[in-house]
Amino acid sequence: MKFRKLTNRELEALEKDFITFLAANSITAADWEKLKNNEQKKADALIELFSDIVFEKAFTNCKCLEQVGSHEFRTYRFFDDEVKMIAVRVSRDLTVNLTKGKLGDTLNDLLKNKTDSVEIYEATKKYNKLREQEMFDIMESGAYMANDELYNQLKELIS
Repeated sequence: MKFRKLTNRELEALEKDFITFLAANSITAADWEKLKNNEQKKADALIELFSDIVFEKAFTNCKCLEQVGSHEFRTYRFFDDEVKMIAVRVSRDLTVNLTKGKLGDTLNDLLKNKTDSVEIYEATKKYNKLREQEMFDIMESGAYMANDELYNQLKELIS
């Protein structure tokens, strides 16, 4: 497997796509039931293959990931051969929680005040693995797929 097996909840959300996947592989509903009941390893292998296809397609179409903690926000922009990260770190002295309210507005307010309690930093990293695998690793640490709006706003601020 390149990524990970989709959870039951994720599979349920993608049920129509999974049925299409099975049909494309000439597996009928009856065949699938037989596989699940009699050949669990083959059924699991099909789910793993489907999972990799889903992740691969999602990562291919994704440019940005975001990760939010109570006092830190990170946005990652993925290019062909590198990933760029911009992070905003807020001092724990401030009574702010970035996970509450509208993130974009909260960041704007913090950055307009230009206080020493807010720190912006950026980094660039060449890929050590395939682009999609790098994305997967960051997602597994708590990031989620996003558009590049906040990345672009922050990039403009620090340029």
